[in-house]
Amino acid sequence: MAFVGLRVPAEAARLIATLDYGGLGKPEPTNAYHVTLLNLGDEVSMDRIAAAVEPLVEVVSQTKPYTATVREVTTFPPHPVKGTVPIICPVESADLHDMHKRLKDAFEKAGVSFSKRFPTFNPHVTLSYLPKEDPAFKPKPFDPVEWGVHEVVLWGGDRSDDRVVITVPLSLGTRGQIAANVKKTTFEAFVRLAMLRGENAPQPPILDPRPNRYAATKDPSLDPLRPKRLSIVEKVLLRYATQQVEAGHEPLNTQLWKQAQEEAKKRFKKSGAYADGWAAQWYNREGGEWKKL
Repeated sequence: MAFVGLRVPAEAARLIATLDYGGLGKPEPTNAYHVTLLNLGDEVSMDRIAAAVEPLVEVVSQTKPYTATVREVTTFPPHPVKGTVPIICPVESADLHDMHKRLKDAFEKAGVSFSKRFPTFNPHVTLSYLPKEDPAFKPKPFDPVEWGVHEVVLWGGDRSDDRVVITVPLSLGTRGQIAANVKKTTFEAFVRLAMLRGENAPQPPILDPRPNRYAATKDPSLDPLRPKRLSIVEKVLLRYATQQVEAGHEPLNTQLWKQAQEEAKKRFKKSGAYADGWAAQWYNREGGEWKKL
């Protein structure tokens, strides 16, 4: 499952794990404690994860660090199909609710879908699951456990942390520092996405040598005529493709790379970074792989 959420820091997770709630159910591992903000669903494509990066960074970069608190163990109603009952700690934080609302608005504006199964946002940390409802279970208050929220995480889902995890820090900087952090965080996120192979990774555009224009190739599905302005996604992926050549990456398929260079010569009057980047993008689209020298 792909989702946007908060990690519970190790010390806070340790304190929560020591709570006495009867030892019921199968406990969640403490390193998996988290607070879900937006559930993007199961089997989420890399294109959708890429589309989620920009609205995520936009909101989080404009949010100052804040605190979150838990002070009670309780349960949610049984799952309508499975019948299992989550044992949870509700999370208290007005700033968390505010950030959640801004994330929802930003994702909807960007056209990134997410689950709306639960209309009311009830942030919580799941401790374990009961196989069925236990009428004897009563909510149990405890001394508050508080932690600072300094980052938001986008888990790429479906294979836990072994697919892609993108961490976006909250900001305390000036406007200029925030802008620089947004650029750096977004660039790092898209480089990680671009480096994934064989998972429908987001594809960069193929640029025309004319300023701010796109070239239509023989296959319009590969490179349709597009608007003049490049999005930050396209700029980052073009830069990544160019760096593959500049950083000394050797194409494994030499014949395909030669063909990519021939295609680039048809569109660029002289060799250079744009021509190399265009050739690298074409090579990537055709399934070419790289070996670092």
